[in-house]
Amino acid sequence: MYSQVPKWTLSPSPSLYPARATQANRRRTKNKVHDPKTESLASDENELPTNNTNSNFAFSTGAISPSPHRAVRFNKRRYGSGRGDRRGWKGGKICLALKDLRVAVPEKIGSGLQAFLQGVTGEVSAITGPPDSGKSTLLDVLAWRFGLNKRQTGEMVINEHQQSLSGYATSVIDREERREDIGNPGKGKIQSKILKKPRFLCLHGFRTSSEILRKQLQRWPETVLEKFDLVFIDAPYKAQGRSMVQGFYDPPYFEWFQFTEDYSEVYNFEECLDYIEDFMIKHGPFDGLMGFSQGGILSAALPGMQSDGVALTKVPKIKYLIIMSGGKLGGTGSKFCTPKLAANAFSTPVQCPSLHIIGETDFFKESGIELLDAFVDPLVIHHQKGHTIASLDEKGLKTMLSFIEKIEEM
Repeated sequence: MYSQVPKWTLSPSPSLYPARATQANRRRTKNKVHDPKTESLASDENELPTNNTNSNFAFSTGAISPSPHRAVRFNKRRYGSGRGDRRGWKGGKICLALKDLRVAVPEKIGSGLQAFLQGVTGEVSAITGPPDSGKSTLLDVLAWRFGLNKRQTGEMVINEHQQSLSGYATSVIDREERREDIGNPGKGKIQSKILKKPRFLCLHGFRTSSEILRKQLQRWPETVLEKFDLVFIDAPYKAQGRSMVQGFYDPPYFEWFQFTEDYSEVYNFEECLDYIEDFMIKHGPFDGLMGFSQGGILSAALPGMQSDGVALTKVPKIKYLIIMSGGKLGGTGSKFCTPKLAANAFSTPVQCPSLHIIGETDFFKESGIELLDAFVDPLVIHHQKGHTIASLDEKGLKTMLSFIEKIEEM
């Protein structure tokens, strides 16, 4: 377990300049010792491959003594003092800044992910710190060395060049078998596979539970479910009345926010948003939201609220949505009034790719159709059943796979 984030200091780190064969470097190689106080070393504990030093990325890794340590090298030709390009390059120094860097790592074998670096932002000139403070993890992030099942999002600006640091690793494979080119398409054979497998936070329906939603989604074919990384969460409040699924699924049942009997007033809405954001911080990062019924109504409103700066301000931007039997919060077809925080949720068209699943006999059908007008180019799956998660027919499966292909390309 990591105890703290790395410390940033104002002096350059020798390991960022491995080409300079100083006396200290020669002594270290000869005696096979190193000084962790003055060097920034990335260990090879995950047995990941060395990045090619001719990579198109700003940083790459290379072996140094003692084994199995690696130094992080700077691509000066591309990002430093190349001909006609001296932006930020003064006296051989690197101007490096991080923006909203977030990293999640496996807590232990067979368990979920634990947030490690959370929203790291600022300029960096050297990386120092005690053991287990995160030096190796940060250097791995900069050099795109992915540990198994590690996820990261964020950006870095290196000498005024902006570069994304987002990715997710599942395995180490040959370069020829990768789905996308990582780094330099040179002679290197082995690299970390960066899999753009969308990670969705799943919000269940009114007075149901995360476990119920998990079971309901089993109606979809495995060829669809294997494309997603789905994380399920129970709503913050226990059901205040009878559940529609009672007798079909076992309790406990939960609800996201509450309302008066005539639906004229919504309460505990802000607390619900804080609860979701806290979960996303601890267990994220997440790419999108998947919601059914009340969870769908909430999911549909969150991207606009995030853009408005009133919700999810501490987590990365929501990029994708899947809405099942949902509706427009405060719309003409919705029973719920509009909470104050959601007043501008649909004031401008929602830009993120969205898939909407609407049942022909669903009592939310009218509101679900109204919701479509709030999105740019929404994809829609229609089924003949009611307020439920239905299996996918041939046409619905084709639409679903088309949506998955669209977000994978992104």
